[in-house]
Amino acid sequence: MNLRGIVSLFALAVGLCAQPSSTCPTDSTVLGNIVNTATGASENYAGYTFLTISGLNMQTGSRSASPVPPGGTLPTTMGGVTVLVNAAATYLLSFTPQQILVLLPRLQPGCLTLLVEANGTIQLQTQFYANATAPGLFTYADGQTVIASHTDWSLVTATARAFRRMDFAVGRGIGADQS
Repeated sequence: MNLRGIVSLFALAVGLCAQPSSTCPTDSTVLGNIVNTATGASENYAGYTFLTISGLNMQTGSRSASPVPPGGTLPTTMGGVTVLVNAAATYLLSFTPQQILVLLPRLQPGCLTLLVEANGTIQLQTQFYANATAPGLFTYADGQTVIASHTDWSLVTATARAFRRMDFAVGRGIGADQS
């Protein structure tokens, strides 16, 4: 099976475990927009999903998390910026005055409140619905080529092809959290 076959099989499995999203009674974001970073969709969230929050106007600089060593964790506060979901801190990857990239913590499905705070001031408060799963595949800038890696973490490319039963696509939210 080639990479296309692996990705097709993966996409089929993802489609089988995906659940339709629901809405919250007050689903509205006036000052900002939240999207699933892998899919670009403004729905389909679950625990351990990468989330992009944009449309902000924070009076902050720009920061990115330092590389995390094996067994380490991402920061939950960085440069005075914190993002909470139902009062639980998310993991911050980076932010600019207009956009924040976070990794959601473990979540229970249902209607949740997201709060963005910068230097003690609330920048955004909104609600969103979290599913049990939220599958998504990351793609290159062309939006069509799935990012996949070899087991040594080198990227699968046209010249470094995938190997049968040894390579995988990079995705998040594939299955329910069993911990």
